[in-house]
Amino acid sequence: MSLPAETPAFPVRSARDVCGLLSETIHDVRTGRVDPRIANTVGYLASVLVRALEVGELEERLAALEGAVRAGCLVSASSFHHDLPGGDRPTEEAP
Repeated sequence: MSLPAETPAFPVRSARDVCGLLSETIHDVRTGRVDPRIANTVGYLASVLVRALEVGELEERLAALEGAVRAGCLVSASSFHHDLPGGDRPTEEAP
């Protein structure tokens, strides 16, 4: 049980690529070109890859936020009141 020798490489670097791979694999199963057990393995590996891509993206975003905090680009929410005229905090109006 294996893919046909003429099966082209399918580089997968994004969630969009995963969708393309799964779409192609579904078509190949439906047309009898690929054994459903191989498609099952492709589906499983695709889900692992999507999770790894998500974690990688979160790591990049967290590193950017941490860098911004270290550089002093981010301020705490409690410091926003200093930007108001007179340094007063906004008051809530009665309904």
